[in-house]
Amino acid sequence: MIDRLGNRASARAAVAGLAALLALSAAAAPRAASASDAPALVPHEARYDLSLLSLQSANRGSAGGLFLVRLERACEEWRLDTDLQVSIETEDQGETTIASRSRYEETIADAGRSGTLTFRQRQEVNGFPVSEVRGEAKRTAEGGRVRFERPAAREVALPTGVQFPISGAQASLAALFSGQALVSQRLFDGGEEGALIAVDLAAGAPEPPPETVAGDAALLRGRMLRVVTAFYAVDAPDSEPLSTYIADILENGVTTRLTIDVGLASVEAELSAVRRLPRPDC
Repeated sequence: MIDRLGNRASARAAVAGLAALLALSAAAAPRAASASDAPALVPHEARYDLSLLSLQSANRGSAGGLFLVRLERACEEWRLDTDLQVSIETEDQGETTIASRSRYEETIADAGRSGTLTFRQRQEVNGFPVSEVRGEAKRTAEGGRVRFERPAAREVALPTGVQFPISGAQASLAALFSGQALVSQRLFDGGEEGALIAVDLAAGAPEPPPETVAGDAALLRGRMLRVVTAFYAVDAPDSEPLSTYIADILENGVTTRLTIDVGLASVEAELSAVRRLPRPDC
């Protein structure tokens, strides 16, 4: 699962596999996954080229930019870095540039039932800072707590069963690739609103990876999923979603296409380069 840009100008791209979850490809029949063939996230870095899908206003316009993702495995933790740079030009507002950067450092313990998360997120519009969030979170089987450093020092409780970005991605991919059509989980990704409900819905067959992708072609082989991911407030799960995105993702966690809502517009991110990162020698 990835950053949310939409309502709070952050980027939920899916991060790495970004916690994206979807329907099995029509070309691959559902089957039960054993412990040996359950999806495993592959450390990698990827570059995506951005293009305009739709504008919030009725004006004509254009959009372009880059989205960079780096999912790295360290000895004691996973690290996820994202860097979104998008330029949007409309008839009435001219050009607007949006930059959103984030870093997550997550440890996973007790078979995924507990762990820690350090998070940093920063957004700029036309070069001026508009948001910065920093803090640390800890979760156990009974719940957890978040200690925010910015924008203001405070603590927030997390609900029972909450997941963090990497552990959430692993759990969702395992369930969906085993044939489950829908996954719902409580997720905390550093947002000031605390935990949200993330619902990943099977949504048809994904497009094949672009033929022009540079780098490690072996990372683009295997089963794929398409998923619609929607986020809801924990206390209002039956309301309209706070934000929604669509992603095509491989079993190894490499996302090939995804939509990103940046407030002024929705853009499509298409994979243009990917390479495997080495695992640590611990």
